Amino acid sequence: KLTHLVLETVTFQFSVLNLPQLVQLELKNCFGIQLLCVSTPSLRILNLLDNDDLDLSYYITCKDLVTVYIGLSDGVEHDKLDKNITLTKLLGCWPELECLYLNGSFLKVLVRFCFFLVNIDEVVCT
Repeated sequence: KLTHLVLETVTFQFSVLNLPQLVQLELKNCFGIQLLCVSTPSLRILNLLDNDDLDLSYYITCKDLVTVYIGLSDGVEHDKLDKNITLTKLLGCWPELECLYLNGSFLKVLVRFCFFLVNIDEVVCT
């Protein structure tokens, strides 16, 4: 019945997390998060900060997300970011989204995509 999970400086090998009641997930300075298969259908808050790599495809099914913070580390190559996952696609999958925080490094990864924001109360880029 875990509802909040904060992991900092953790190294993952291939892992599957099935957390149906998880409401808040924060991964900070973690390594191998692209190997972390996450199933969290009730997730409302997602914080991904300074991790070594990123696979956003696991978070597309999180329809109840209200707040998302994605901050990529400047010193890490994010060439494994799924090229088919665009910001437009993510936003379309998150109809309840109210706050979206993106840092400059993440925006550089997505610079090749055009996107249109609808019904977002706040967008912050740092």
